Amino acid sequence: MLGGISGSDDAEKHLRALYAEVENGKILIAVETDDSELEKMCETIFAEHGGRQVVC
Repeated sequence: MLGGISGSDDAEKHLRALYAEVENGKILIAVETDDSELEKMCETIFAEHGGRQVVC
């Protein structure tokens, strides 16, 4: 897993935590949008299925 989380004091720490969750069987879905309605819809769907939003 490559990348960085902007605005983070320790981006590597956050990436390692996400990577560990994915390695333990969780699924990572990335969504990038400028559409606030689509963002709300994604948040709702993820929450209904036990997911959570990670803002990068």
